[in-house]
Formats: sequence, C-alpha cells, structure tokens
Amino acid sequence: MNKELIIPIYDCLVSIQVTNNMNEAVKHLTDIYGITEDEDLSSMGGFCNSDNSPIIDRQVYYLVVGYTLDKKEYWATIAHETMHLIQEVLESRDIYYQRKQPNEPYAYMYGYFISENFEFFEQAYSKFKRVKIKN
Repeated sequence: MNKELIIPIYDCLVSIQVTNNMNEAVKHLTDIYGITEDEDLSSMGGFCNSDNSPIIDRQVYYLVVGYTLDKKEYWATIAHETMHLIQEVLESRDIYYQRKQPNEPYAYMYGYFISENFEFFEQAYSKFKRVKIKN
C-alpha cells in the first residue's frame, strides 16, 4: 500500500509504503519518482531515505515498512523508520537534535507523522494479514 503526505510546516513530500516485497517498493520509487536505490534491501524490515526526484523536480523523503505478522515488530519498524525520517527532514533544514533540550521540532513532527498515518498503517497491516492468512 502506498500513500503520499505533505508535512505542511516543512513543506516536504513523504512517500510511505507498506509492502511484503522490498523489490516492488524500490520499483515503485523508480517508476513514480525516478529514484533508484543501489543497496540490496530485500532482507530489510524497512528503510528510509531521501532523494531528489527528476520526474517531479522535488526532494522526496520516503519510508518503507516491510509487513510482518508480528504486530509489535511491525510497529517497532514504523517507529524506527519514522525516527530516521524525522532526522532526514529536520537536518536537511539545519535543525539538529540537541542533548538536554526539549527538541520540540522532533517531538512535534513525530507526533504529527504518527497521527496522520496511524489509520493507513493499521489498514495496511489488516490487508496484508488477510492476504497472508488466505495463503
């Protein structure tokens, strides 16, 4: 399943995917945005990165989560990759995590991202779970 999101305060485009096939996720990034990933991602639980899209002439931040039946592992991957996403976006805007500081940009963006995508992630989990059970 795929979703695009604009994070308004930073005007950044985020492409989100939940997949049971990392190679298909990479193909989607190439087909839609012209972005290529050179690493072998087939055995990863998820990944996050950003690149300039030659197709839409815009920076695209992307987060891919591999589906797993273990819901705790699924949400742990979402949390893990979301943290990488937040770091990518904020550091590209020269906002760095500061030790012993409130770090509100990080906290705000993490809460915003999860709340905006909670239903998407839950629907994706249910969809893949149904498919997996049928097989």
